[in-house]
Amino acid sequence: MNNFAPLETNLANPALVSDAKYDILLVENNYVIQRIVLMILTECGHSIELAEDGILGLDAFKDRALQNKPFDVIFMKVSMLLMDGMEAVQCIRAYEMQYELSPTPIIAFLGYSTIADRELWHQAGIDYILTHPIRPVDLLDAISRVITEAGVVL
Repeated sequence: MNNFAPLETNLANPALVSDAKYDILLVENNYVIQRIVLMILTECGHSIELAEDGILGLDAFKDRALQNKPFDVIFMKVSMLLMDGMEAVQCIRAYEMQYELSPTPIIAFLGYSTIADRELWHQAGIDYILTHPIRPVDLLDAISRVITEAGVVL
């Protein structure tokens, strides 16, 4: 017997599911994590665009900015090939400053985190940090927190 509630039970909790539907960029190179996050967020009605590394994530971010259709939230994995999450976040924040864009809330995925790691990520422009394992309640709570703090209005 396991101690995990089924996904449906977690998402059926009205405190976790909001009427607001967000446009989210998921920058993640692990197929299993991609599927888990996509399943949770699409089941809640959010629209997700997937980028498999920091370069593709940065390109997706810039494309949306140029179309004047920015993402509401970005989920960014820390450790990736080609361009890691730290560099991608720094590039996103620099682009926002250069073009005077409102900062997009960014949530980082970390395998583990120390207090020093968290401080480093916050200084780089991360708004919220999630560590593994990824649980539906944590994903949805993180979105709610960063959206509220950023004052995003749909």
